[in-house]
Amino acid sequence: MPRKKLQPLSRVTEKLLAQTDKIIATTDLDTCAVGVQKGRATLYLGKLFREADTETQEAMLKHEAFHFLMGHQQRGKAITDCDKELFNRCCDAAIHGEYSNVNWQKIEAGTGIKVVRFETLGIDEMPPEQAYELLKQKGPEPQQGHGQGSGESGSPNGHGQPGSCGNISRELSDDEPESQAKRTVIQAEITQGHQADCAESGEFDGFTGNCDSPI
Repeated sequence: MPRKKLQPLSRVTEKLLAQTDKIIATTDLDTCAVGVQKGRATLYLGKLFREADTETQEAMLKHEAFHFLMGHQQRGKAITDCDKELFNRCCDAAIHGEYSNVNWQKIEAGTGIKVVRFETLGIDEMPPEQAYELLKQKGPEPQQGHGQGSGESGSPNGHGQPGSCGNISRELSDDEPESQAKRTVIQAEITQGHQADCAESGEFDGFTGNCDSPI
């Protein structure tokens, strides 16, 4: 899918696309995902994304951007022996929560998938770290809600296992110094875009830029 066909509708998604070095259409993912490897960011676009309307694509891209905005990859690494799939589900639920302006309803309506939310996880809204610890203590339960391929997150088969995100980004990301530096730049740019969007709209979705944030 040519870059020129993507039409960002917010500064957040505009910043994400500006920091993307390569865009690849793939059959290994239903929606979309972002991977960072060797200091370069690649955006993978699945079939459902390519067939979606502009507003649905915007919602999916904003989902990806919010993984960077919230520093989910770094936060997951701070958890000892982290179950990455479970933490990804918690992060997805946070992105689709009360304090986020990501339009998860548009993702569901435009793709026919059910996204993972705190409601589908059977718990109240809370930061991903707290949700992770709670769910880990509760033990395995039937998964409900479909993830969307996410920035630096993923499901085992790359197709968005119920309630998780496409693993393609996790498999195609590394922790080399240049990749860590790239993530820092992406996060800073998206944060700037998010602040500008909030200032223009007069809305604030609760993001404070640290792990004490509701999301």
